[in-house]
Parts: sequence; C-alpha cells; structure tokens
Amino acid sequence: MNEHNALHDAEHEARLQFLTWDRTPEDIASPAHRARLARLERTAGASFAESAYVAADAAIFTTHLVVGAHSWIAGHALVRGEVEFGAHSTVNAYAMISGKVRCGDGVRIASHVTIVGFNHGFDDPSVPIHTQKHESLGIVIEDDVWIGANAVVTKDVPESAVMVGIPVVEISGSGFSGSC
Repeated sequence: MNEHNALHDAEHEARLQFLTWDRTPEDIASPAHRARLARLERTAGASFAESAYVAADAAIFTTHLVVGAHSWIAGHALVRGEVEFGAHSTVNAYAMISGKVRCGDGVRIASHVTIVGFNHGFDDPSVPIHTQKHESLGIVIEDDVWIGANAVVTKDVPESAVMVGIPVVEISGSGFSGSC
C-alpha cells in the first residue's frame, strides 16, 4: 500500500466515526469491522444483522445488544445495558443509551441524545440514594421515530414521533409534514 492510499484509508476511517452514513459495503465487510463485531459478540452479548455497522470508536458495554439490518452506531456513542435496535436505526456520535432500551425500525437518534432505561431508587429518605436499588423498567421506542440532538429520553416513545428537549416532548406525530 502506498502512502497516498494509507492516508486516504486513515481519513476514511476517521470520517466513519462521525459520518457513519458514509460507510460502504466494503467497510461493513472489512476484516477489521468483522473482527470488531466478533469481539462484541463474545464480550457484549451482541448479535448483528449482516448489514449492520459499528464504528471503531463506539463504546459498547452491553450484556445484550441487537443491531438490525442497515443499522449503525457511530464512533463516540456510548451503548450500555440491554439494548436492541431494529432495522434502519441509527445512533449518532456522542449519543448515550443506557439501561434496558428497545428501539423499533427506522429510529434516528441524533448526537448528544441521552436515553436512560433505568433509574436510581430514592424511595426511603432515611437511606442514602447511592445505597438504594436501581429500577430497570426499560424504555420502548416504537418504529419511525426521530429523537433530536440533546434530547433526554426517560419514557416510552410512540410510533412516528419527532421528539426533542429536556425532558423529551413530542413535537409531531404520524402524518407530520413539517421540518425540524
């Protein structure tokens, strides 16, 4: 490999951390990507559709992970817990998904979104919060959902919704024809 090709390959790999939609079938089939997925299958309870992609700098610390067909996780995203993504779902750079979270098909998660499928218990005011149990009720995000940048999701999200804000609120439902 000449110096020009090596530089191009390094630039392409760096782009894929943030512009994961630029991935190609060759990127998905590459030995480095296949090895990354195999490692996650062994260490993170993961399973992947053949066309799924996980960027090299994604932080995956799951006990159960499913990534559906044509779905991807960008570099610098954090995914931990028990997490499932349907087909055509995307997680952008710097998103954080934690706890028990199930996403349907066509779910778009923008940069800096936080999705938390668990909570710290604080039922007994006489006991320090850090010693109380965690609750893991989980979150379900239905099909065809867009979650806008910086949103914080702590509850279920209905189908065909556009969600924004802290805490997250729905700004549109099925049939919305506006733009965000």
